[in-house]
Amino acid sequence: MDYTALKTELTTDPKSLGYAPLLTATNDAGCAALLNATTGNGAATVNLPSLTHDQFALLIAPVVMSLGSATTALQTKWTPMLNLISGIQSVTLNSTILGMINALSSDFPTELTAAQITSATTKTGSRAEVLFGVGTVIQWTDIAHAMGRM
Repeated sequence: MDYTALKTELTTDPKSLGYAPLLTATNDAGCAALLNATTGNGAATVNLPSLTHDQFALLIAPVVMSLGSATTALQTKWTPMLNLISGIQSVTLNSTILGMINALSSDFPTELTAAQITSATTKTGSRAEVLFGVGTVIQWTDIAHAMGRM
């Protein structure tokens, strides 16, 4: 945890979440709740770091189902890549994989839309996740530490 960045967030309150009265009252749990909320001013869309095999398979399933009726060129281009997913446990959503997904969408625009890609590869994250990464949960002890009380 980057306690310096957390303290800056708490003392400057750039999203106007209302930390000041909670800090004055030493309500560290209240501050943590604001940071962990997935609704309100602090929440925002965050990119997922990975998908499970099943999540990825569901995303591309419409393409796989229509591959048999695609042109020979598209079948030749995509069949080897799509066969690769059978042995993987998770897919890291790095720039290469996201580029592949977007190229797949370009070749099969009705089977894999931009909205489907966004829905599968992002989520609404808490302010904590926006600041410190997907999956981050701030504890009251993190607040106390950042504010120099621990």
